[in-house]
Amino acid sequence: MNTTVLVIFNALMFFLLILFVFVIPAIQLKRKGIKSYHFSSHDNAHNFNGKLIKLIFVLIALPMILFFIHPLSLNFFKPFKIEAFVPIGILLTIMGFFWTLFAQKSMSDSWRVGIDENSSNELKKNDAFLLSRNPVYLGMMVMLLGHFIVLNSLFHLMLLFFSWAVLSLQIRLEEEFLLKKHGDEYRAYCLEVRRWI
Repeated sequence: MNTTVLVIFNALMFFLLILFVFVIPAIQLKRKGIKSYHFSSHDNAHNFNGKLIKLIFVLIALPMILFFIHPLSLNFFKPFKIEAFVPIGILLTIMGFFWTLFAQKSMSDSWRVGIDENSSNELKKNDAFLLSRNPVYLGMMVMLLGHFIVLNSLFHLMLLFFSWAVLSLQIRLEEEFLLKKHGDEYRAYCLEVRRWI
């Protein structure tokens, strides 16, 4: 399959992810007087991990930006050239996007980026949260898996594992917060629903 088409596909999917899962919901919450982003410059694990999450998006965008500047730059990322799996990667990317969108909608006004220690929201256990305690992160990881399969390079494989490690740390930080906030209710929920799926 044409490399230019694949790069444009991945760029479009991640643009749609940022727009529909992050930007539009943040604007909608802001209109309701709710702050949606909760990373700051304080030197703690949560804010450091927030910087790593931003780095993930920079690393996702880097090969795409370089490709549009100079198409041959994608050769630097040394694709494995496993073209037979590309349709599976495209399908996973699309599925991951729609799952992430569904998961974000499941959170409604409880959606935040980072830990909102002043939130008075109830524990979400409906819709996407019936299958995963972290459905937004699950969807993002499925997208990144698809992204790797489509562009299939060592760089994208490393990005997949780096993202999993960073998101896993964020999940554990959020779990500590939810356990303090919701106590036995969250503990019981953890016994019913797995961390990822």
